[in-house]
Amino acid sequence: MAKATFVFANISEENGQKKVGIYFTDEAGDILEIKWGNEDYINEHLKKFGLKSVDELEDYLTKNPEQEVYKYSYTDKDKKKHEGYSMDKPFPEASEAKQAIVQGKVLEAVDNGAKVAIRVADKKGEFTVVRGYSVFDEKNKKMYPVKAKKDKLFDMLGVKESVSELVDTQITFVRQKAGNNFYYDAEED
Repeated sequence: MAKATFVFANISEENGQKKVGIYFTDEAGDILEIKWGNEDYINEHLKKFGLKSVDELEDYLTKNPEQEVYKYSYTDKDKKKHEGYSMDKPFPEASEAKQAIVQGKVLEAVDNGAKVAIRVADKKGEFTVVRGYSVFDEKNKKMYPVKAKKDKLFDMLGVKESVSELVDTQITFVRQKAGNNFYYDAEED
């Protein structure tokens, strides 16, 4: 994460779809490029800024030039590497499932609409458990949350509205195995 200062935005249209390029300078003076190409993604970010259209974006960022920018790097299912910058805080990655039991205080609990990540301070340091509640639609290349899975996961975690209710509470996770995959379930009281 780094503080970055807005320089300019490039808003274009290709095949009837808006494309947004936002350019910032970091503390070293380097230019960082952020690209938004998906209409749903663009609209989601506009809502975060309280804007109704992309035409308002450059004016908003000119008035609020200091923004948090995050570097990302990941390899997709097709082994293609993606790198760049985003205004989205990265979702925590799951810790390697070597421990049979993880017990400690919840430091952070995040829900991105498809999965939850819970970061726990245990005796060995920090451990992150990630559990999903969505299904991937191969045709549309999109994740869809499944209400029954989410309800079951929230029930297991003992939360009603939001996983943020877990922050500063004590939790115990027990490692489970399904085939070659390990995952963690919260221990019932």
